[in-house]
Amino acid sequence: NRTHVVYDTEFSPDKDSVLKTKIVLYHLDPAGALVTTTNGIELREVTDYTEEVYDMKIDTANGAIKYVLTGYTTNVVITKPNSGVYDLEDVFTVVLDQDFLPLWSVGLLAYGFEGKDRGASIQILPNAYFVTGPCQTNQSPTEFYTRILSVRMAKTDGIPLNTHLSGDETYEMLGGYSVYDAVNRRITIAASVASH
Repeated sequence: NRTHVVYDTEFSPDKDSVLKTKIVLYHLDPAGALVTTTNGIELREVTDYTEEVYDMKIDTANGAIKYVLTGYTTNVVITKPNSGVYDLEDVFTVVLDQDFLPLWSVGLLAYGFEGKDRGASIQILPNAYFVTGPCQTNQSPTEFYTRILSVRMAKTDGIPLNTHLSGDETYEMLGGYSVYDAVNRRITIAASVASH
């Protein structure tokens, strides 16, 4: 993650201000030498919102290399129900080719509910990608509680196939990291729980 900052000058009395944070990707060879440029490749660099990555996997199905990333974006989907002034972050998931070019439509890269939603972990299933992470749901217009979101997304285009929320308003769930046991076809999710 690379953060862009505007630095204070003698003509600006305000302190330094963060403009945005972007995902930066690098190719290294097996010895650790840099293959891409020193600055790397910044994902969606011309946009003015923040995106951060929390997990990344490589999908090599059908012989093609695809990088699968999840995290969050401040470019929230404003057309979803209950989207408003408190809808600050959505889960960001993107699939990139071997040259770091996005393979999904831009409109399908964000998913979430009201509040702050983040992709903490991504798993590669035979026919889908499985994203887990914390997700806020509003208890009242200004009060939220955090649950764990699990969403299975189509590999071809990122369309959510099914969603599950774990937890309720009696406690906060944080984390949402997962592992996938391909032999037994089982996903295990770990979360921290705090009661209210």
